[in-house]
Amino acid sequence: MPSPSPMDPNEFEDLESRLRRLSPAPPREDFERRLGRKLDTLSQNRQENQIVWMRFAPLAAAACLVLAGAWMIQRQLNSNLVSRPADSVAENADPAAVTPTTETERVFVSPPPISSGIPADRFVPVSSQQHLRQALQGDVVETPQSIPAREMKLEYDDSWHWLDPETQTNVRVFRPREEVVLVPIETD
Repeated sequence: MPSPSPMDPNEFEDLESRLRRLSPAPPREDFERRLGRKLDTLSQNRQENQIVWMRFAPLAAAACLVLAGAWMIQRQLNSNLVSRPADSVAENADPAAVTPTTETERVFVSPPPISSGIPADRFVPVSSQQHLRQALQGDVVETPQSIPAREMKLEYDDSWHWLDPETQTNVRVFRPREEVVLVPIETD
């Protein structure tokens, strides 16, 4: 295969001068007519698409109103369940359910009773889990036995799950919890 020969600089100048002399030809009439028809159909299609979407606007607004109404009703029901009188909670609370261990820490042995109108003996415990969410190192402190120890702040997510076998009703309770643990530091 022959290698391309390098072009002479004079040839470039000749080509450039010829290109400068070219003048654009005006478009033919049939091209202009076809272009105009295509632009008209595009603008009609755009207007038709806008009309189609405008037909769905009332439906979308109605759906938004229904969702907002359902959200408000759910919020009202949840606030009614949460805002029970404190006396009824204190009457139903098990004194062993909350055991304070220090001033800043409380260990929840079991969650507070749930008043749902369904007898509590119908629910069967399914699971009880503790998930360690985060462990943070704290300061080094000295214990009463004069042993240096590092504070560890542990953050848990506790969860309990019950099931009513007759109605297949599931009750799940989730509660965050923190513990501060002292880990002895070995020294020589």
